[in-house]
Amino acid sequence: MIKALTIQVLHHRAVVVVLMVVFILAGVKAFHELPVEAYPDVTNVTIQIQTLFPGHAAERWSAW
Repeated sequence: MIKALTIQVLHHRAVVVVLMVVFILAGVKAFHELPVEAYPDVTNVTIQIQTLFPGHAAERWSAW
């Protein structure tokens, strides 16, 4: 099978070169259209949970 494929590739060099150029151009086009985020957000995800604590008075707090 590999021998038959090699023979076909050698007999149809122009087709193989054209397909190779098409694949290379498609790859370059796809590479240039990829979105690049130069400064990714590396901060940790933070959440704030407020719950009721049975039997205790509500406390007031402020962020200084």
